Amino acid sequence: MKRQHPPTHNRHPSSLCLTERDFSILQALHDYRYLTADQLQRLFFPSRHRAYERLAQLLTHQLLDRVFQGVYIDKMNQARLYILDRRGVEVLQTRSTRPLRWRKSDKRVSPMFLKHNVAMNDVRIAATLASMHIHGQQCSWRTDYELHQAYDRVQISTQDKPLAVIPDGYWQLQTANRTAHFFFEMDMGTMSIKRFQQKIRAYIAYSNSANLRQRFGTKSFRVLTVTLSQQRLQHLKLATERVCGRNIFWFTTLDELSENTFLQADIWYKAGQAHPVSLLR
Repeated sequence: MKRQHPPTHNRHPSSLCLTERDFSILQALHDYRYLTADQLQRLFFPSRHRAYERLAQLLTHQLLDRVFQGVYIDKMNQARLYILDRRGVEVLQTRSTRPLRWRKSDKRVSPMFLKHNVAMNDVRIAATLASMHIHGQQCSWRTDYELHQAYDRVQISTQDKPLAVIPDGYWQLQTANRTAHFFFEMDMGTMSIKRFQQKIRAYIAYSNSANLRQRFGTKSFRVLTVTLSQQRLQHLKLATERVCGRNIFWFTTLDELSENTFLQADIWYKAGQAHPVSLLR
């Protein structure tokens, strides 16, 4: 089936009446930064056709713009990512009491950064929809951008420099009995095992830090690592077990995640255990 693409900007667009869903789309693009049409459809539209139709209108009125996931000669066959354009930020700002983040340079970022961002957004969307379907509420999420603004450092040993603790995402989920806290790591297979083990040591040190309670209001958390293959998952899990036997480290692959599997399916491998379990048992 031939892929559909919205048209490019019209120089003389007709007037557009913005709906509440349009404002939600603009807000999502501010929060997520980059989203594919499929991701936007999962969040806001009943069908791909409806998504493409409305995105085309928002694009024509220069509320949105697009970037490509890579630098290729044949861009028509490459996945396109939607981002806020300046006019979209101005419209969204009318409903916000705080300054919104937008930089023209967001349109010129590396392909690897985009790939990582899109993968992390897949994780976030799955978590958000799963929380809505099961608990009927939005989950509280902090992005890597927010976490970079203020973070803690931990000392592993007296010989080493302090290590920064900056997850790719933080998720707070309110269940019937308690509030669960999760840090996310999106592994694209480029980090060395040695460097990954350093991150594990940093999280272990952080679990005993007073800064954890001050910043996140908890004494416990789980680290959820999402990677791209079962082979890589097993390598990371084994590397974690060689550092420690603690079970706060959980692993799964991106293709296993969906709103239907995220919380209740046996797709998560805990360090120290052989068989997968669900996140909320």
